[in-house]
Amino acid sequence: MGCGSAKPVNVQETEYINSSKNHSRTSSISEGQTETTKLYRRANYLIKNERYEQAMQLLDRVLENDPDFADAIYCKGIVELNQNNLEDAKKYFQISLEKQPNHALALNELASLMIKEKQYKEALEYLEKGFQVNPNIPDLNYGLGYVLARLKRKSEAIKYFDMAINQDPNQKHYYVSKATTLSDLKQYDNALEAIQFALKIDSQYLDGYQVLVYIYRQSKQYEKMEKACEQVLKLDSQNQYALNCQQEIPKKISQQQPQVSQVQISVEDQLKEVRKLQVEQQYTQALSLLNLILEKDPNHLQALKLKAQIQIELKQQASCLVTLDQILTIQQNDLDTLKQKVTILEYLNKNEEVLKCYELIIVQDTSFELLEKKASTLIKLDRIQEASNIYEQLSSQSSKDDSKIFIIRGRLLQAQKKYDDAIICLNDGLNKFPQNLEILNLLVQMYKDTKQEQKALEIYDKLLNIEPTNEQYLYEKGSILFNLNNFNESFDILKQLKKNEYAQNINYYLGICCNEKKEYMDALKYLSLYIKTGKENLEQVYFIMGSANLFLMKFDEAIDSYQNCINLNPNNSEAYFQLGNVYKQDKLMEEAQKSFEQAVKIDPQNNLYKQALDNIINEKSYLQEYRNSLLFTMITFIGSCQLDPKSQDFEKKQNEKYLTLLTLMEAHLKKRFNTIDKHFEQLKELIGKSYDMKLTLIDDTLFPIMQFWHNQKICKKKKDNNDLVVSMINAAKSMINSNNEKILRYIQNEKSLNNQFCIEFLQKCQHESYQKISGKIGLQDGIKILGFLIKYHKEFNSDIKSFAEFITNKYLIDEIQNFHDSYYHQNV
Repeated sequence: MGCGSAKPVNVQETEYINSSKNHSRTSSISEGQTETTKLYRRANYLIKNERYEQAMQLLDRVLENDPDFADAIYCKGIVELNQNNLEDAKKYFQISLEKQPNHALALNELASLMIKEKQYKEALEYLEKGFQVNPNIPDLNYGLGYVLARLKRKSEAIKYFDMAINQDPNQKHYYVSKATTLSDLKQYDNALEAIQFALKIDSQYLDGYQVLVYIYRQSKQYEKMEKACEQVLKLDSQNQYALNCQQEIPKKISQQQPQVSQVQISVEDQLKEVRKLQVEQQYTQALSLLNLILEKDPNHLQALKLKAQIQIELKQQASCLVTLDQILTIQQNDLDTLKQKVTILEYLNKNEEVLKCYELIIVQDTSFELLEKKASTLIKLDRIQEASNIYEQLSSQSSKDDSKIFIIRGRLLQAQKKYDDAIICLNDGLNKFPQNLEILNLLVQMYKDTKQEQKALEIYDKLLNIEPTNEQYLYEKGSILFNLNNFNESFDILKQLKKNEYAQNINYYLGICCNEKKEYMDALKYLSLYIKTGKENLEQVYFIMGSANLFLMKFDEAIDSYQNCINLNPNNSEAYFQLGNVYKQDKLMEEAQKSFEQAVKIDPQNNLYKQALDNIINEKSYLQEYRNSLLFTMITFIGSCQLDPKSQDFEKKQNEKYLTLLTLMEAHLKKRFNTIDKHFEQLKELIGKSYDMKLTLIDDTLFPIMQFWHNQKICKKKKDNNDLVVSMINAAKSMINSNNEKILRYIQNEKSLNNQFCIEFLQKCQHESYQKISGKIGLQDGIKILGFLIKYHKEFNSDIKSFAEFITNKYLIDEIQNFHDSYYHQNV
């Protein structure tokens, strides 16, 4: 969708974001592997890779076959849009709507063009219509949010931004627009939360930091605004918006301070106001007021404690530690402050400082919980004996009827690396306290540490019986099922998770699960999301994407995926091998050979790789022989039916043409066949196998051969195919003309040859040679050839269906390949 961030005029606009990079949708034609489908798919791929001229050529070919193909017209609009030819783009989008009035993507892009011209009301009409057609297009929902924000309907805009984010959580500009709109609604904390998601996706996102400046400016947090400006200028030293904001910061601060000082309010009243703001979750205003108090009295204890509380709420851990240390310099060893400090230190994994803090706390409070936490910290620092001493002390103090005794013993045995004993102890505790979450969590951790995944799975089932919606438990259970290769259950569980903190890994797991379930389209969807932000297992992910694309016959995408895999690991021999298989299926024999050679070079002992390389070398030779022999052989055989010097209508030029072909064929095949007659007999025997006109000899032989020529790129052009068909028709007509009466009697006497196409042709012919009867060899074959060609000739010459596409629809490639393998070897 061509919408930038919904920011006020004084914020620099982001570049319009188009959906054109991701525009492929279900086409209006069958999803079968027709020529048109392949051309359309290839055009989409070229657009994605910014190869626009080639894409337009393919789209023109698609529209020659199907002028009403709205998606192809839409794609032409996308090409023009990406090249900034806005008027041409608009024209194509409008034509696609004429062909398909409910084309949601075209509606979306036309709205995008209107937004560029600031025609927001008109754009809204198109977007609302598109939403009614398909509410599941993220860019369209984002566009609705953008336009509504510009029309001052900001609360409504948030709804559509959220819809877009839920549908595609990896688009950073969605969060930027949402954050800007929330800031305009004075929901600053929510705005800051939204912008953090954008910066998690891209830590160098300039627009994200600009909006951060904007939020701090609106919320009057000028110190933070200054830091955000510095970040923007690191990315763009000439950024005018950040430079302007930097200049106004001193003035804003000086204006802010006198206004407060003029109002004579006591410190106690100011603290009451802070507490009120804290309850209302207006944390930024509360902090501003506290900073004013602390400027006058840096050691004001209540103000410092309130500031620490608010910083904890805002998860400003580093700043909070500074505040807590200030409190401890004033009020040494304050217990509440120490407990707050240790919580933050644990979050930051500063275990040495955590231990020191617990030692200070335990001087004043020797509670069971605190001693246990100190012992856990000692284990993290690998001070096992000290931890064991604490656990033994706690164990001796605990009652046998207290669940904590089992937890303590379990941790003690864990510290001593006596895992089996620890598991027995915890299971005893579980028998006595079956709903105790602490025992269950410790036990499941033991099972995971000892690789007893099936046992861990059973414990997670118990945990989920107690807390069915706990996403941590669901995530862990789904991960274990994944490791146990139970992909169906793993997928069903992980699909339920909603928290963004799991999103990255979940897309990885879901993608692998779908691949194992052979749901390749979904596998590619999830893995494509994963590679946008994921950093682990990328080599494996690209390899799986390659195999999924290959299964779907998406050769271009499969090649890209395997090449990405190889870029990550140039020694991945299997990736080279599979890349060779893709090239081979796409009939790119030179590239296939190079890939197989590289696989063998990396792993010279692999027999599979060596066999593949040998096969491709032999097949290249075989295809050349096939091109040179069978093509000439078939044309020559049809020509031989025509070689009848006694026929009155025989044309000298045709005779010379086919005699020339006979000579060429004889020269090429001299080594393979003892005599040319023997070769003809072999061919006639093959062709003469079919006598039922429901399955003509063409269906069984000649037509599949022509399909094979097409697949192997022997007959590369539509004209080559059509010329061949016309040649066969002329040859068969000539033969039939010299044998009319015998043919007619034969057709009438044989039910298996009672073919209406042959009868109609014979009845209409008035040639004088019909009165002659001869025992011409090839009579039955000629009838069948003619019947088939007349039957299908219109389809060969149709404007909307070329010969190549017709045969692609009629035959399965594997069946034709089997036929040709057997035929070729039979005649070698």
